[in-house]
Amino acid sequence: MMIRRVMAPISGQAYPLFIETIGYNPEQEPVVREDAGYPYYHWIQTNEGVGELRLGDHVYLLPPSTGALLSPGDPHRYEATGAVWSTVYITFGGALVEEILRLIGLGGTSAFYRWNKDSPLQELVEGILHNVEENSRFSALDGSMEVYRFVTELKKHGQPNNRLSPSRIMEGLEPLLQWLEEHFADPSIGVNDMAQRIGVTPRHMNTLFREAFGLSPYAYLVLLRIRKAKGLLLNRPELTVKTVSDRVGFRDTSHFVASFRKHAGITPETFRKYH
Repeated sequence: MMIRRVMAPISGQAYPLFIETIGYNPEQEPVVREDAGYPYYHWIQTNEGVGELRLGDHVYLLPPSTGALLSPGDPHRYEATGAVWSTVYITFGGALVEEILRLIGLGGTSAFYRWNKDSPLQELVEGILHNVEENSRFSALDGSMEVYRFVTELKKHGQPNNRLSPSRIMEGLEPLLQWLEEHFADPSIGVNDMAQRIGVTPRHMNTLFREAFGLSPYAYLVLLRIRKAKGLLLNRPELTVKTVSDRVGFRDTSHFVASFRKHAGITPETFRKYH
């Protein structure tokens, strides 16, 4: 399906609320607005797939039945986390937009929302888009009424949420963490291999690891290998340091020793001696 985008008439800006743009994007491209944000209120929701939205230091996942209302001027960026992310969106303003949003409790900062699958929010924006396209007599006044309907339905059915919760992050990472526990000894494991295990991009996987552990995926893997190495050093005294290094996935013994010293504060030989 083609991208559908509608521009509102300039005359509509005299109304309390007006639609600036409204559209459907079957293959949402990355958008970066990290300097001055967008000049109007910007609603974006997922139709299919999953997107990642960054607002300051917070990261939100946008699967189906979720969306975000971005306030004018708030720096942000968003992109797909996988192969497909289709979206619907509406941008709007108006002479009384700030007051109306404040009165119904939607004003202030940008916010992330979720809703039940049977909620009217799911198809509301696309319904407005269809109305704009099919009704040749659709006016700026009609647009003002549709925006009001949208914001009141969002207030009624949208459930505001904070950034992605730690429990949901761990839930998403769990298949990969289990896989690493079983395959940590494979020295060929790379970031792309790890990302493929959970079906996300390497960049998004890096975001999840930093949210969950404060570490990059590779740093997490190194720490896992060091932990496994400690077990071998203590329980298998007959193994040389080189053998331990090989068994936990390091290609080079000197790299293993340097990494071990960095994280444990002592060399593998000293660790074995002390413990």
